[in-house]
Amino acid sequence: MGTPRTGQGGHNRVAIVTGGFSGIGRAIADKFLEEGYMVFSVDREIEVASITRAENLVEIQADLENLREIPRIFRTISSSIPRGVLSIALVNNVGNRSKQGFLEESVESWNEALSTSLSAPFFMATETVKMAIKFSAATNLCNISSILATLVGGQPPSYSVSKAGLDAITRYFAANARRVSVPLRSIGVAPGLVIQNRHLEKYFHADNSEWKKLTSLAHPGAGFATAEDVADLVYWLTELSPQFLNGQTLTFDGGLTIQDPLHLVHEVERQRRMDSGD
Repeated sequence: MGTPRTGQGGHNRVAIVTGGFSGIGRAIADKFLEEGYMVFSVDREIEVASITRAENLVEIQADLENLREIPRIFRTISSSIPRGVLSIALVNNVGNRSKQGFLEESVESWNEALSTSLSAPFFMATETVKMAIKFSAATNLCNISSILATLVGGQPPSYSVSKAGLDAITRYFAANARRVSVPLRSIGVAPGLVIQNRHLEKYFHADNSEWKKLTSLAHPGAGFATAEDVADLVYWLTELSPQFLNGQTLTFDGGLTIQDPLHLVHEVERQRRMDSGD
């Protein structure tokens, strides 16, 4: 099982969450705070009341597109980690904001995406392992990937490429665990449709009935996941799952990608005919 737990206020477990001030990252940071971790939340913008305020929270404002920020981040973390820390978890959640489409990707947007979503996670993981060795602490790396690492949709090319590379980083650190002097585990989560809290009202609005119906047809189980669902899974993986689970990226998509795409098309068409009375 995972490393030993302590109660609230023990703070001998540390979590570093990138992109931790909003969305999925915020939910992950909140989950680790609730479970008694000392949390270092890293993001380019600190939002007022963005995450639960707690004495075991350290907010670090940094733009991870600039890789030179990473040494400063870890100087802050290293100087704040409590003595006797048993485990350090890194959740690489930060992602790029590019909206460029096919054949519209610019050199600038490409480089920004790969710097933020691929290079930064690699060097954050490297520095986390080095710090864990210094403190003799077990290390759990968790990379937030996407089902779009292996699927092609309307996302920018750089998004899929960076997520596919992130999955490779997950495997790389797991395969090299024997080369370090502390327990090291590297895992990933590839979410599918996640409705952020700020979008829930829009999702359930009456004008969105067609999209809700489509998502329900596409997912054999629940129609979508929430940020809190992802956070619960990340916490379970890093804290409670068997140590033998290593080097894998778990698909978390409600069963979307296990289905035959042609069957899904037929189901949508069948539902359309039923709705129209054909």
